Amino acid sequence: MSKPARALLFDLDGTLVDSAGGIASALNEALASRGLGPFDTGAVADMVGGGVRRLVERALARLDAGGEAALVEDMLAAFLESYRAAPCRNSPVFPHAHDTLHRLAEQGARLGVVTNKPDDISRAMLTELGLAPMLSAIVGSLPGRAIKPAPDMLQIALGELGVAPAQALMIGDSAADVGAARAAGTRVVLLAHGYSHGDVAALGADAVVPGFADLPAMIDALQH
Repeated sequence: MSKPARALLFDLDGTLVDSAGGIASALNEALASRGLGPFDTGAVADMVGGGVRRLVERALARLDAGGEAALVEDMLAAFLESYRAAPCRNSPVFPHAHDTLHRLAEQGARLGVVTNKPDDISRAMLTELGLAPMLSAIVGSLPGRAIKPAPDMLQIALGELGVAPAQALMIGDSAADVGAARAAGTRVVLLAHGYSHGDVAALGADAVVPGFADLPAMIDALQH
């Protein structure tokens, strides 16, 4: 990055918020209503990525419950109903995330969230957790909107922030975050505390840090 990052785009699940517990609670409620499940939180964390439909499809596949379109739609609707009722249940913000975002905003960076989680649930979660006031863009999944690793959501966020890709940095935890950042023309840092499938260091990011306490120094290093 030849110029300081003017925009920092954060993933949500596994990056800002340790949401696997809440996702597991909603998923297990949906499964139980159909006589299926449950999964422990670790198993659900391993299934997160690619959006809520993929989560439901993976869960049904692991339960050998079949993948018929009608069953997937039924389970997806039940999951979303449960999740919307309590989006922040068992979903704490990762250590130092709130203070780090506040510090970065005070330094002049424009902050946004780009997530494959449904847009309405994302906004509700970020508001309830007290992160929304620091964000100038929130871009979640909507019907017809291509999700990460496609670059579309990053491009929408950058347009809302008025920042060119070369002056932005994606901060996530997964291969989808790396793929979206590369396709959009931004650099990318991964947090090792997230829900990456496999070795996070092997995903091709510009840098990997253990958690938010180490993030500001890495951002500074990437700008010099």
